[in-house]
Amino acid sequence: MIFRLAVAAMVLGVMVCGPHERAGAESHGVAFTADACDVSALPAEIQTALKKDYDEWRVVREADLNSMARARWQGAKVGACPGLAAGAITGIGAKDYAVLLVPAHAGDRGYKLVVFKRATETSPYEAVKVAESARVKPQDYFIRVVPLEDWVDGIRIKKSQVSAPDALELVDSDEEKYGAELYFYTGGKFKSEPIDD
Repeated sequence: MIFRLAVAAMVLGVMVCGPHERAGAESHGVAFTADACDVSALPAEIQTALKKDYDEWRVVREADLNSMARARWQGAKVGACPGLAAGAITGIGAKDYAVLLVPAHAGDRGYKLVVFKRATETSPYEAVKVAESARVKPQDYFIRVVPLEDWVDGIRIKKSQVSAPDALELVDSDEEKYGAELYFYTGGKFKSEPIDD
C-alpha cells in the first residue's frame, strides 16, 4: 500500500511539474517558459507595429534554433527568448527593444533584426531595421545585448564614437562561419563590426 502511494505521488509529480521541473532536475542556465517569446510582454505600441509592419514575420523562439545555436544561447544565459533583447542600445535614456524576426512560414529563409527606440522617455517608438538577409538559415541566429565597453578598442571602435552603454550582438552559430556581428549606435545610426565571439 505504501509502495503504491509512493508510485502514485511520483507519477502525479511528473504530470503536474513536467520533466524539467521535477525536484532534483538539473538546471541549464535560464529557466525557459513556453511563452517566453510572446510579444505581449512588449510595450503595446511595439506590438501594434509588429502586427502592422511585420505581419509575415515572427520572433525567433528556442524551438527554431539548431542544436549548436541552442547550446550557445543557453550557455550564454542571456534571457528567456533568443529573439528578444532590451537595453540602452541607443543611449538616449529610454529602454530600447531588439527583435529578431524570421519568416512566419516554416522552411523559409531569412531574418530581420529590428530595434525599437525612442527619442525621449515620452516620445513614440521608432522601428529601425538594423540588419536583414533573405538567404541565410534563421535557425543559426540569436540576439543578445552586451556592454559595449567590453568591445571598445578591441574592434576599432573609438571611445569618442560611442553614444550608448550597450550594443546588440547577432550571434551566428553556423558551423562554417561561427561568429557574431556587433551593432552599436553612433552618430544617429547603427554601425557594425564582426567579432570573434
